[in-house]
Amino acid sequence: MKSKTRFLVDECVGRRLHELLVAEGFESVYVGDWKAGASDEEVVEKSISDQSIILTEDKDFGELVVRRSLRPHGLIIFRTSSVDPERRLTLLKRVLDRTNPSGKLVVITDRIVRVRSLEDF
Repeated sequence: MKSKTRFLVDECVGRRLHELLVAEGFESVYVGDWKAGASDEEVVEKSISDQSIILTEDKDFGELVVRRSLRPHGLIIFRTSSVDPERRLTLLKRVLDRTNPSGKLVVITDRIVRVRSLEDF
C-alpha cells in the first residue's frame, strides 16, 4: 500500500505528519510547501491531478464533497481529540491496513472509522 498511496497533507494537519509519512516510505506533499494558503478547491484540484489522498482536519472538505459534488481522489478527515502526529500516523496506518482510501471519504475519530464511497454523495 505504501508505494501506491500518495498523500496531500493539509496545512491544518501540520508538516510533522507529512515528515513522518515520508520517513515511513509514503509519497507525501505538504500543502504549505506546495502552495501556502491554498484554497480548499485548489487542494481538491491537486488531489485529482496527482491522484493523492487529502489528509485534513477541516470539515469544510466534507462540505465540498456533499454540497458542491467536488471529488478529490480520496479524503481522510481526522476528528480526533489528539493532534499528536505520531498518534495520527498510527491511526492512519490501521485504516490503510483495512481499506484503500482512493475514491473514499474516511473519517477517523478516537473510537470509530467511517468509510463511504465518494460516489455516495
